[in-house]
Amino acid sequence: MSSNGAPEPSLYIQVAALRRCQECGQAQDAEHRLQRCAGCFHILYCSKTCQKKAWKTHKLLCSTNAGIIERSDSIPQPQLEGLGFESFSKFTDVFRQWSDAHKIALYMCAKVVVIQRGGIAWSQNPQKMLAFFVTPRRSGNLLSLRNPSLMFQLQTIHLFDLEEHMAMSPDVRTKWEQGAPVRASMDAKLKTHPMYAGVLPTVTTIDGIDMVRLDYLTQFHPNPSLDP
Repeated sequence: MSSNGAPEPSLYIQVAALRRCQECGQAQDAEHRLQRCAGCFHILYCSKTCQKKAWKTHKLLCSTNAGIIERSDSIPQPQLEGLGFESFSKFTDVFRQWSDAHKIALYMCAKVVVIQRGGIAWSQNPQKMLAFFVTPRRSGNLLSLRNPSLMFQLQTIHLFDLEEHMAMSPDVRTKWEQGAPVRASMDAKLKTHPMYAGVLPTVTTIDGIDMVRLDYLTQFHPNPSLDP
């Protein structure tokens, strides 16, 4: 899943190389360990060079997701303890690892939902938003013994009309307008790609935790040359 404009994931990416630099696509291995953005703790980069190159596109989305982390003090501790987490940072770290492990699967699920509902053009005009609803798997095991890739379960994926949703929620409209520079930068970066169709905004809601995460998926039209 791309959150700020990386090219469409290849179907030939090996499962073992799920973690990749957001800018250049460098996979993590024994010699190349990726580092997270210090602002949002979500996006991965292989070097300071790639991080600086991507900053123009990433900076607003970074501040949005960083704001979620900064507001973590407002999340009641019983919510976290009820799910087996001693702190919000522990929770977000496990959730990031889960997202990394299932990035391509979530991306493909999103593509299928868009196709089933009406296709890429339909999802772009009028603009749709994709909502992921995730449920933590409750367990009595110690956090250190848990497998992060199994700690959450995707329950539902829902597409809705963004304009209708904004009419009911002014806060969503404000956030959408604040994200205009991010979308413009993504469009500028990918406009020369012959198959590029636009971006699809997504929100991830986690059951039992009062927070959501904002991302953008890049959408690409099917390549006619690959038709049977």
